[in-house]
Amino acid sequence: MILGTLQQNDLINNMKNRILLTLLLTVSLLTQAHAVDEFWDSLISQAVHNYDVEEYEFGLEWAHKALKYAEKNLGKEHPDTISTLTTIAYLYQAKGDLSSAEKYFSQSYIGTKKLLGESNDETLLMLEWLIKTLFNQQKYDEVTPLYRQWISVTQKERNPLTLDILTAEDFLPHFYSKDIHSFGVKLLKKGITASTTLHGKLGLQTLQLNYQLADTYLSHGQQDDLAQAIFEPLLTQFRDTQGARNEYVIAILYRLAVIHKNRQQYPHSESYYLKALALSLQLYGEESLGFTDLMANFAIMYDRANKPQEAAAFYKQLLS
Repeated sequence: MILGTLQQNDLINNMKNRILLTLLLTVSLLTQAHAVDEFWDSLISQAVHNYDVEEYEFGLEWAHKALKYAEKNLGKEHPDTISTLTTIAYLYQAKGDLSSAEKYFSQSYIGTKKLLGESNDETLLMLEWLIKTLFNQQKYDEVTPLYRQWISVTQKERNPLTLDILTAEDFLPHFYSKDIHSFGVKLLKKGITASTTLHGKLGLQTLQLNYQLADTYLSHGQQDDLAQAIFEPLLTQFRDTQGARNEYVIAILYRLAVIHKNRQQYPHSESYYLKALALSLQLYGEESLGFTDLMANFAIMYDRANKPQEAAAFYKQLLS
């Protein structure tokens, strides 16, 4: 969400490993309170193995067999049945079939909630995945009430300040959707107040929340002034507390460049782009995704500023 500082393959592999670990833990946690049916266990173990080796179609075949067996022999509300729904949801999600993933995440959430309670970690995890799946299908009307519910339960049961929620990058996209923009702003402001009390005005978590608030303003247009008023002092604060060579410093420089580009203040925009490029080159190298993205955006700025030669130089470097 900041700038693409990690290689895309690393991000994909990290996410896959996290999901596999979650999948194994979910099956274990939901089934640990009772004797596991050996035949069901053999079916679901094969499905999890297929997930691990990215054979999602085969995994779905085994998982659906496990679901059919569990529903018939164990009952629809049995822990083994619920964990099978979860496995199927993850397989569909990995396969890219979001509509089917939504269906099974929803069933798994309902079943886990009934089995373990609304504030249990596994219940909240299923709710998180249901929200993400709906959001990725742009079903914002359905996302909003579920997201409010997730916030409410987590605030009440786990952390009254909910700072872990506000700094979780998995959920930041929700603040950028028009449907819940105002809700996201209010929540971030509340988090900033709480974090300032706990960690101080210059605490890292406080700075991160301020960054997210400014980025939320910037993403909604006609609020550039509000974003700039936060980004400018924040740039100095990150440099002073976290050091100049910091990914947030690069991200803020880039966003200030965008704000000035949007206002057609091209000399100011150019200055921020140059600083961001220089720092990105030092930190990540010229072949990094973040550096090439910056170059592409810089070239677009030169095009808008009617500087075709400068733009062409950047495009040529990108192509090479």
